[in-house]
Amino acid sequence: ASEVDNLGFYLYRSITPVKPQEPLTDLIPSQSPGGMEGAVYTYVDDTVTFGVQYYYWLEDIDLSSRVDSVSGPVLGRSGWFYFIPILSND
Repeated sequence: ASEVDNLGFYLYRSITPVKPQEPLTDLIPSQSPGGMEGAVYTYVDDTVTFGVQYYYWLEDIDLSSRVDSVSGPVLGRSGWFYFIPILSND
């Protein structure tokens, strides 16, 4: 996917399927701001409790600092790797 008009992302986490108000991360900057090419991002959540299920959301922020899209929730269990895809029609 492209990152046209993309400033970056916020990652959210909760133990319920309700998206929390506060993000888990500071803004994760786009590796290709405004670019036509996408990028690969990795985040290691090292603050989880082993065996607990967590829900994750990824919020896409545009160059005007507005929410462009939200992906999720994705149910994860600590000790595993998960992929949260973002699809764009840009």
